Amino acid sequence: MTKHYARNIVMYAIMVLVTGFFIFSGTAQADFAKGKKYSLTFGHGLTTDNPYHLGAVRFSELCEIYSRGEIRIKVFPSSQLGSEQAMFKATQLGTQDIALGAINNLAPFWPPMNVFIMPYAFRSNEHAFNVVDGPVGKELREKFLKASGLRIISMYHLGFRSLGNSKRAIYEPKDLDGILFRVPKNPVMLDTTKALGADTIAMAWSEVFNALKQGVVDGHDVPPGISLSMKFYDAGEKYYSLTKHFYAFASVVMSERVFQKLPKHVQEIITRSAQESEKYQRWVSLQNTAKAIGGLEKHGVKVNEVNNPESFQKLVKPVWTKYSKKIPEIKYWLDKIQTVQGE
Repeated sequence: MTKHYARNIVMYAIMVLVTGFFIFSGTAQADFAKGKKYSLTFGHGLTTDNPYHLGAVRFSELCEIYSRGEIRIKVFPSSQLGSEQAMFKATQLGTQDIALGAINNLAPFWPPMNVFIMPYAFRSNEHAFNVVDGPVGKELREKFLKASGLRIISMYHLGFRSLGNSKRAIYEPKDLDGILFRVPKNPVMLDTTKALGADTIAMAWSEVFNALKQGVVDGHDVPPGISLSMKFYDAGEKYYSLTKHFYAFASVVMSERVFQKLPKHVQEIITRSAQESEKYQRWVSLQNTAKAIGGLEKHGVKVNEVNNPESFQKLVKPVWTKYSKKIPEIKYWLDKIQTVQGE
């Protein structure tokens, strides 16, 4: 990420915090008793110290601030409302208002969304942000909305996913031989991890910690901040190798059915708050990621760079070929993503 981009996102986060303070300190609380109220549920699957949750809470706060108490959003962390897949489905049906989860769990609602988790599709944080915030991201969100009935109101950041395990450090693809990794229930992610040379098993997120602790699986793939916040070092994780094979976006989605029933001014406040919380969450997540490596090491996890990233990238080319044929839109979007500027 360039210094220019980093400076902009930090300044924006500060502006959001300061603006929110002055608005809220005015008449927001006094006005809460007036007019109709809109109460919405917001669920996600991670802990309260994770950037997921901090972004969700900021979104809730901004909605209440800008609406002067007209909008209240109750955030339910730690899978209280179910798994990410279950929450996304409930949101699609309109029985839940808002859900936040990994973008790979949105792909079943519209298969071209798998483009976001194609291995090594993103070169850097800056490149990823330029994609989702620019014309490519806008067009993808519009098509996803039309196909699924789910409105993506924010794209949160969790960084690159790498491999953590209890057996050995991964320096070269051959080091993956014989290690069983838990992988999300997504065919692209399963095929990618197999292509790298590992054994894989699909498993729900809620089962991962105990599976690692009991030795049912040897490893997993998550961003470093999640590995730290979930305390996987207490479940036997001894190594974390920076393969950076997937980029981890998390999508905040809202039921389009619910959204369209809201008054226009409420829709505008939700949209504005979502956009501002997105920038705040990314800033928090970038700081969290920067500190996570050291945090893992303090808990005894050995963190290493891989010797030759190109050797890993070469192995997953068949995954690009397979899914470009299986889902023709994938190649179209991959080509667009590769032309977007960014380090």
